[in-house]
Amino acid sequence: MIGGLANAQKELCAYRLFGQMLREGCDPTQLTVLSILRACSDRTVALELHHHMIERNFKEDTTTGSALMNMYMKCGEPQAACKVFDMLPNRNVTTWTTMISGLSRYSGHQTFIHYFHNMQQEGCLPDEVTFSCILSACSSMGLVDQGWIHFNSITQKHGLSTTMEHCNHMVDILGRAGFLSDAKDLLVTFPLESNTVGWTLLIQHCRMHGNVAFEGIA
Repeated sequence: MIGGLANAQKELCAYRLFGQMLREGCDPTQLTVLSILRACSDRTVALELHHHMIERNFKEDTTTGSALMNMYMKCGEPQAACKVFDMLPNRNVTTWTTMISGLSRYSGHQTFIHYFHNMQQEGCLPDEVTFSCILSACSSMGLVDQGWIHFNSITQKHGLSTTMEHCNHMVDILGRAGFLSDAKDLLVTFPLESNTVGWTLLIQHCRMHGNVAFEGIA
């Protein structure tokens, strides 16, 4: 019931049922808690839920910690998310990526890149999802040079596969900045088939820059 309500975005109903569950002496499992954490976007509910977890000595492993951090980020509480991150006994690529993704929404470029560098210094290697978060942040912040650096490093430095999502983030970065020819060249040369999203992004950016005839990018 709690999981179903959470999936239906009925977070307050799910939380009330969670409270009833506790009052009736039924101990929640990790799945129960994760269901509410992943749905919660209300600051008051988030604080109360975390308080219940602390009261009952609920183990904050990497999975639960990542869900807590993501919850606090959604609630507009990045500092609370940072505290959860700092108190985790162990961190993995998921916890680091959650922090990088969340901080990119609230902080400047230097903050989430700082975490990205610290992640590698602690011996945790980024994965494809990490780079999707970084490229998405570069797009929203208009960081063309940084976008290229991280895009190229996926294969050249880290030996990972560049995905269609990475390509489309880079197209978005270039398109927003008006580098329409570069965005088109990337789509043409990238070895992916049926990249409808990427071409649609290019068309949208051409319209945004008044280049509805695709002049200079044919």
